[in-house]
Amino acid sequence: MKRVSADEHTTSEPLVWNEGLIPTAGPGQILVRVAAFGINHVDLEQKMKLYPRPAGAGPIYGLELSGTVVAIGPGVKKFSVGDRVMSLVTDGAYAEYAICQEEVSLLLPSYLSFEEGAAIPESLYTLTLNLWQKTALKSEETVLIHGMAGAIGTLAIPLIKAWGSKVYGTVSSPVKQKFCLDLGADNVFLRNSANWTNQSIDIVLDCLGGEIFEKSLAILNKKGRIALIDCIYNEKASIDLGSIITKQISIFGSVLRPLAIKEKAELTKFIELNLLPLMIQNQIKAPIHRIWSMHQLEEAHQTLKKANGFGKNVVRIEEYN
Repeated sequence: MKRVSADEHTTSEPLVWNEGLIPTAGPGQILVRVAAFGINHVDLEQKMKLYPRPAGAGPIYGLELSGTVVAIGPGVKKFSVGDRVMSLVTDGAYAEYAICQEEVSLLLPSYLSFEEGAAIPESLYTLTLNLWQKTALKSEETVLIHGMAGAIGTLAIPLIKAWGSKVYGTVSSPVKQKFCLDLGADNVFLRNSANWTNQSIDIVLDCLGGEIFEKSLAILNKKGRIALIDCIYNEKASIDLGSIITKQISIFGSVLRPLAIKEKAELTKFIELNLLPLMIQNQIKAPIHRIWSMHQLEEAHQTLKKANGFGKNVVRIEEYN
């Protein structure tokens, strides 16, 4: 099979597809013929050797994929050969075949194409971990998402609305502002304006850190929560500890990829019981910036690096189709 390995290039060399062996499904695993996969910022960091792989992770790039089950390992009960699936993986998505854990895979709803399915897992599991497991989002609460025009934020908009909550966001340009409003966001602010700092918010999902994190703490309501999933701007922030105490604010930090399979399995259960039915009922999709061919992989990485698009960049495996 063809696959892309981080061990087969330097930081200055382009990503290349090389031949490798098709893996074998072990206990609790399924072998998926990959139809498409999503590209994430961690892939860019891994290429530049800035992101150490978690213990046990292999060198093949990619954290999310969609495709068809072609073999099942011992003990697998949820899937059968021929099922269409979308999966969150620790590694291995940039390949024609990939091993996926049964407990971290979902049946691909019939209304979604393979490309649309590949755009979902990383964002959906990140949102589940931070908005529902950690910060316990309730209906009628208000969420503010920084960097809303990205893959996580654009999936969050219809999902949070379907949950019965309000969703606000910040973006870097008027074009992104209009895009998010058109998706159904209740309010979207330009990040450099002061308008968003005058809001009353229950939960903030922050991927920026630094001064943005400081300002986000200030707009939280009593018993507000903030979930920090990245520090793109700055890893340092000055915090008013007194306001955290008096307003009873909770601060959460999380990283999805290193979580144990058991922990990810709990997220899967919540998704299957609560979120996937909402997605099917409301025909929710993750916006896709562009679908790339296998041989446009380097260009796709550069597009994500420039951060000038909306939603997810997805690569289609041509040989599948």
